[in-house]
Amino acid sequence: MVFEEGKIGCQTFKAVCRRGGVFQRNKETNLNWNDSFLEVFLKPLTRPWNQVFQLKISALLQTFANNIIARLQEFSSTFRASMNRITGTRYQPGHRVLDKVRFLEEKLRANAMIALNDIKLKAEGSHRGIEPIIQEQMAPVYKSCLNETGKFYPHCEAILC
Repeated sequence: MVFEEGKIGCQTFKAVCRRGGVFQRNKETNLNWNDSFLEVFLKPLTRPWNQVFQLKISALLQTFANNIIARLQEFSSTFRASMNRITGTRYQPGHRVLDKVRFLEEKLRANAMIALNDIKLKAEGSHRGIEPIIQEQMAPVYKSCLNETGKFYPHCEAILC
């Protein structure tokens, strides 16, 4: 996976270990073993992660907003009918309050979208927290690999492959 025998020279191997798993000599030689390890963890999570954060949470927020709006509309209709029945006429102050229900509906939909966008941003950033953990956990391995001698690194190859 990360270390393939014959594909990386001994000095390059040591340089990667000295630099905590990351080495770039030129455009052709760009090694990031931490990203390789990260990919192993993230690849199986990508599809379910996207389904949850792109589809399910979006649908839940939309359903939540629609349910609240439906309850507001029910309340508005019932309250309007009650005011008309009690006063026998169109009660202006009460109707002005009820006219604000449409504004509340728009505000609720907008807030649901804001919440969804915030959740998506946090979701995108949360997987980035894994990489520092991998770097931290791999630091002792890279350090021990620096102590390897010879043309091949059996100890490190077993760990990094």
